[in-house]
Amino acid sequence: MKIVDMPLKQINRKIRVLRLLAVVQAYHCYTMMELYRKSLQHDNSWEDAEHLSDWVNALMPYRESSPTEFLYDRDEMSDTVLNYGSTLQNAFVEYSFFTGKAQPANLTGFKKTILEIEKNILEIADKQVNRNFRKRNLKPCPTTPTSITAAASA
Repeated sequence: MKIVDMPLKQINRKIRVLRLLAVVQAYHCYTMMELYRKSLQHDNSWEDAEHLSDWVNALMPYRESSPTEFLYDRDEMSDTVLNYGSTLQNAFVEYSFFTGKAQPANLTGFKKTILEIEKNILEIADKQVNRNFRKRNLKPCPTTPTSITAAASA
């Protein structure tokens, strides 16, 4: 079936799915970039790696871990952060109607959008939990916008 033969409703659904796919891929790039960037802010010592390994072995005795799994090369991690950042900027551009040229997207605005998406997802999840509590005749959990905002920005 060609796109021309499809009803408008079906075309709009496909466009919406493609937009959501783009947002999910951008969210993945952004969260991985932030994860690696925040990991660079912590020390990477053998003692810390041994401590983490001991905790993992205590919490998950069925999985053996070693301290080398928690050591990383700072240069490789910096390159990974830069790769995710460039992927994110190259994937999303802002198009100017005045100049007719595309420019890399502003990551500051994107970060704000991601935080808003996370806040909305948390609100939806809280409503689903409360709805399930009401169905079972249990008392719903109190939610406050400040706790949702704090959880989204953490």
